[in-house]
Amino acid sequence: MGNHRLERFGPGAVNHPAVDEARGEIYFLSNKDDVPDTQLYRLALRDKSITRLTQGAGTHHVMVAPNHSGFEDNYSSAMTLRARRSIALTEHK
Repeated sequence: MGNHRLERFGPGAVNHPAVDEARGEIYFLSNKDDVPDTQLYRLALRDKSITRLTQGAGTHHVMVAPNHSGFEDNYSSAMTLRARRSIALTEHK
């Protein structure tokens, strides 16, 4: 599988994942918790748990680092015109 970039294809259930084979984790965008929102989630294959990684309502455009150490979150909502933050994935372990 190798390193994959997270790609966004528009609104919908699940968008193309980023895969961290070493840790057995898949990162994906979904509107799982709220239809108008797009959030980043992590699926841990060892226990099949799903963790939401982005915070706040709105649409999140995310790029996961090639080494899966973190991600850049560009998001907007009705209350936030545009915001950007860099987040270490170690914060979500």
